[in-house]
Amino acid sequence: MAPTTTRLTPLLHELEGHMDAVGAPFSSRALPGISDAQIDELLAPSGLVIPTELREWWRWHHGSRTDAVTPFAHQFGPGSWGLMTIPDALDDAAQWVSDATGDEGDWSSPSWLPFAERSSHHHRLVARLDESGPDLVCVGHWYVFDAPPVAPIAHSIADIVETWLTVLQQGSVHWDGDAWITRDYRAPIPLYAQS
Repeated sequence: MAPTTTRLTPLLHELEGHMDAVGAPFSSRALPGISDAQIDELLAPSGLVIPTELREWWRWHHGSRTDAVTPFAHQFGPGSWGLMTIPDALDDAAQWVSDATGDEGDWSSPSWLPFAERSSHHHRLVARLDESGPDLVCVGHWYVFDAPPVAPIAHSIADIVETWLTVLQQGSVHWDGDAWITRDYRAPIPLYAQS
């Protein structure tokens, strides 16, 4: 039986194809995707149930390789995001929960699971699982040193990927051989799509 998919899977392949076409090395750094059985095994200790879109994300690629010589080669633009593995995502989420209780109270959400990161800027794209459906992910954008924003930024990962594709197709962000660089935007774009 074929795994369930949404419109996200072809969009991810289109995104990767576009990055390949502009010479970005993302594909050479991205690790292979994993199966639903592997996803279930990795998530089992957490007890989290994830929507189809997150499964598609990790079926596409499950993390990426980095090195000191080409530190940005694993990122995809726009936004200069890096892929997170499920263990990395679970560790990151656990760290939020343990660090989030302070003088201002507990603002952590154990149902938020990150799936992409901008390490140098401490930003995360998170699946807001308690607000997601069985197929689509309610997506949040969180700067990890601030309280999480109340409003989601999109109601599916596919919407996020479509925005990235639009920005790439406009030429607003390009790969310069070392990193993703922002040019002038033709239209206002969200923070998560800015490099």
